Amino acid sequence: MKIPKIKIDYKIVFICGVCGVVLLIVGLYLGFSFLPKLVDKKLLETKILKENTDQWKIFMKVPFSLNFKVYLFTIVNHEEVLKGAKPVVKETGPYVYKLNRWKDDVIWNYVSDEISYYDYELYDFDQEASGDLTENDLVTILNTPYVSFLLNAESNEATAGFLPMIDEALEFIFAENNGPFLINVTVRDYLFDGIRFCKNGCVDDGFVAKMVCDKIKERLNVIDEMRLVGNDIVYSTFYHRNNTHQDYITVNSGRKNNQEIGAMTHLNNKSFVKAWLNNKYQCNKVVGATSVFPINLSSKTKFQSFSPDICRSIKFEFAKMEMVGLIKGYTYFASKSSFNNSKNVLENRCYCTNKTQNLDGNFGCLYDGVTDITTCQGDPVLVSFPHLLHADLRYVRSVEGLDPNSSKHEMFVTLEPVSGTPLKLAKKIQFNMILRPIDGITRLQNVVHSLIPLFWIEESTTLPEKYQQVIVNTLYRSLFIINVIKYSILAVAVAIIASCCLLFFILNRTVYRTINLYLIRGFIFSDK
Repeated sequence: MKIPKIKIDYKIVFICGVCGVVLLIVGLYLGFSFLPKLVDKKLLETKILKENTDQWKIFMKVPFSLNFKVYLFTIVNHEEVLKGAKPVVKETGPYVYKLNRWKDDVIWNYVSDEISYYDYELYDFDQEASGDLTENDLVTILNTPYVSFLLNAESNEATAGFLPMIDEALEFIFAENNGPFLINVTVRDYLFDGIRFCKNGCVDDGFVAKMVCDKIKERLNVIDEMRLVGNDIVYSTFYHRNNTHQDYITVNSGRKNNQEIGAMTHLNNKSFVKAWLNNKYQCNKVVGATSVFPINLSSKTKFQSFSPDICRSIKFEFAKMEMVGLIKGYTYFASKSSFNNSKNVLENRCYCTNKTQNLDGNFGCLYDGVTDITTCQGDPVLVSFPHLLHADLRYVRSVEGLDPNSSKHEMFVTLEPVSGTPLKLAKKIQFNMILRPIDGITRLQNVVHSLIPLFWIEESTTLPEKYQQVIVNTLYRSLFIINVIKYSILAVAVAIIASCCLLFFILNRTVYRTINLYLIRGFIFSDK
């Protein structure tokens, strides 16, 4: 029996296998290390704040209007409230404004890698988006300057003893707006044009009235909502923000530390505000994202955003994934405990200022869900989520007409996870004030302790479709090409390795059979 001669060249198989392994390693390195890092580098280059770039143009002026919505709380039973009834409120709105934002007076500090600027705002009433609502609508709302003045006067030792005398002068100080409620005031007046009091400085209205108005004038530089027009004092909610700037803001440009791109570092040249207990405590620190967010987000990512309006940062946590057009976004909600008091959230302990009497009539930490910003704004104003969402039920039950709903009242931002581009956002905050009896004030002697919602605002936007297309056509296309290259290389490498293994297996089976044939042949011949 003639056995065929078989030549086994393991060298070729070995070299082929080594090439496959090398290609696999190269594919893994390119696909999971080099190319992702290259993409991150390119993304960071587009996000770093530097002049003559697309990012800088967007940073300097938002190229589209934001929606600014105002929801007012009308007091339905204001006459009954003065007799001791629980307040009943009705939400009216939204009154929608187009909000345009831009930056000016920019100063670079190349040593600290920081940019300082004023942030300007312009509000333009959007009749179409507001529907049947107009700025001439009449509402009955808590008289913020009236209640605020009396609460401040009561808490001031120098004026507390004069409250009965002040009570007699209130009709001269506030004239037609004398009382805890502004009755049938226009929305435009309350928000922008203003409510007048201390007319002509009360010079002809008696010593007490003139003294009070003089004292109020001394506080005009403390309370932004009040201004002097002629010799009248005018109170308006947003006039001081319209077509002007507020605070001087400093952010990190990200040139030296790309993890801090756009992070706020100073407010009015100070790294700490003075609104909260202990000047350099955690609550006072100016920290948080502005309009630029980190890249490569995950469900574990957490970040903060600083709001000068309330002198503090708000923490955001991952909530869900959702589609914005054709783009997958990660949605982050403001922490439910953002406005909780120090009893349950230790990190919030410095927000307990003991400046406002609670519903029980005692000074101390407020119940959960409400933060006192008296030391921030100068007025005894309390902030919360809209409709007192996540707040203590004692506040919610102190009035009728509130309907907290997570789907409507959560504060959130939706970000594209790879680039950190904001796809959708909604800043929602409600402003409230405690209504209660004040000794010596006739109009308030019968009112019950309650937390009266004044209004809540929503500053929101969704990234316009043309900017969404930029993400799809550039970022997503680049990622798609990288994935094609990555998985093509890996597929070829795996195919080569698999072929070599298969060939090695076949060759080994051939050798095995050949050896067996030789053994069998030798056995047969040896027997013969």
